[in-house]
Amino acid sequence: MSLEQKFFNLIANTREEARRKVVLEFLDENFGSGKGDLASRYEYTVESFDDYTIVLKRPTNLNKGFDFIVCTPGIYYRTGNSRRHQNPAHRDIIEILSEIKDRIGDDSYILIKQIIGKIFKLDHFDISIVQDITFFDADEIERPLPILLLAIRWLFIEQDITYWNTSGRKMLMDGLVEENLAEY
Repeated sequence: MSLEQKFFNLIANTREEARRKVVLEFLDENFGSGKGDLASRYEYTVESFDDYTIVLKRPTNLNKGFDFIVCTPGIYYRTGNSRRHQNPAHRDIIEILSEIKDRIGDDSYILIKQIIGKIFKLDHFDISIVQDITFFDADEIERPLPILLLAIRWLFIEQDITYWNTSGRKMLMDGLVEENLAEY
């Protein structure tokens, strides 16, 4: 089967509403007829900022049912000595945000903490106010912070779907709060 590419715009005010809308979108996917080339594959473009996008890829290698991978095409990450990848891991996010915080200082970083808190709560947030803040990816290319914040939004949603009977998005948020990179 071929890869199907879709656009999906999520508008949700609660965790339950976000989870429901994303899962319902996935329920419209076609069945595959086997493994490898016989599997149905989907990519959902869910966010954009300037020339950057956030793409959800399904299915995942871990085969967790409704699980998906949050990718930032063209932006590479590398935690420790791992191979570079286009899907930011929690450790990648912590390292990038820590570097930004060290570079701009605690007083300026408060704004980023507040935005992450709003993203966590599904409140309205304005990423344009941090559009001039950048980070360097694994290839040492300067990238805008807003695309990483949009990836965080979708990592929260991914955790709400994968771990809906336990802590969901709280797992990533607790890690960010513990590192003093976000606040509830």
